[in-house]
Amino acid sequence: NSGIVRSTGKNSIGENPEAVGAGIQLRNGGTITNLAGGTISGYWIGTQIGSFSGNNPNGGAVLNAGTITANDPGVSGAAIWFKGNGLISNAASGTIAGGPFGIVSYNTVTVANRGRIAGDQFAVFTSATGTNNRIIVYPGASFAGTVLGDKAGVAAPTGVLQLASGAAAGTITGFGTSFQSFG
Repeated sequence: NSGIVRSTGKNSIGENPEAVGAGIQLRNGGTITNLAGGTISGYWIGTQIGSFSGNNPNGGAVLNAGTITANDPGVSGAAIWFKGNGLISNAASGTIAGGPFGIVSYNTVTVANRGRIAGDQFAVFTSATGTNNRIIVYPGASFAGTVLGDKAGVAAPTGVLQLASGAAAGTITGFGTSFQSFG
């Protein structure tokens, strides 16, 4: 995508979430590429890999250099909703921003952030235990909201927080508060 993709569907209580849709949804896995200048937005979900029912063994990738947003101020809006194993790469020019959630993942995912990932509550939310998620933070990257490496409250978290090298020095703060559940 190098243009604008927008969905205005709202999820109501009791409604089939598959019927509401996202800006872009790949129910059986695949790759979504959003180029610099591209915008993908949905009221409830910006981009979605996988379906709400069952497991998605295919997984996929979201490669973002533009803007991916969800505008739902409620309890479940996410810019990226990811079910299946895969990669989310956010370039320095990229913004991933949701309502409560920037990114929601259910399986093993690697998030490589060079840009901005934000959610009113969680920048990255992991809802499954022991998924060995890897969050790679490059100098200049920013997060607004809590970043979970594993499901909150897990006794032995498996998430990995990796600080990447770059041309400039970076600073990361908030271990145990902004950054939680990392092994």
